[in-house]
Amino acid sequence: MSEFTSDEPTGPVDVDQCSSKTSILIGAVTTCVLSFIPIINMLCCLHYVVAGLVSVWHFTSRHSVTIETFKGIKIAFFSILLGGLVATIIGDALFLASGGGNLDGLKEMIIEKVEQEGGPQSEQAVQFIEQFMPDEITPVHLIGIFIFQVVMLAIGSAITGAIGGALGAAMFKKGPATQ
Repeated sequence: MSEFTSDEPTGPVDVDQCSSKTSILIGAVTTCVLSFIPIINMLCCLHYVVAGLVSVWHFTSRHSVTIETFKGIKIAFFSILLGGLVATIIGDALFLASGGGNLDGLKEMIIEKVEQEGGPQSEQAVQFIEQFMPDEITPVHLIGIFIFQVVMLAIGSAITGAIGGALGAAMFKKGPATQ
């Protein structure tokens, strides 16, 4: 085709007209799936950065555009946040279904370890554990733990989304610049 009859845009593309929902969902699925692979979790937050890269790659490939760094960060952030939230809910449900809400064994193990270590304040430590560590996780504990997980996920998504999104925007230049 000649340059005058080409269907591809040659000038700046309005990126706000390009839907990012599919790219965010693909990144979210990547985040969720990679979150359950133990060896990947040992690499800190690398799976979040990879998911951010995947979502930005999909967006730039699908719309054949080169995006600004902030747009890449935004796409990566939302994909990581959504996928991390789904992974957190699934992980918490599996934890509770496997009997993880019973802390008796953990409490006894901690007390036994403190008593073995000895030391001048071991008696006080044992009393503190017996007094303040619950025997079971109550609904109030679950709500508090979930809120903590979501806050940490939001912070982690912002950091890793910035890394993955910025890298993706710099690496995947597929066409004209965006407005």
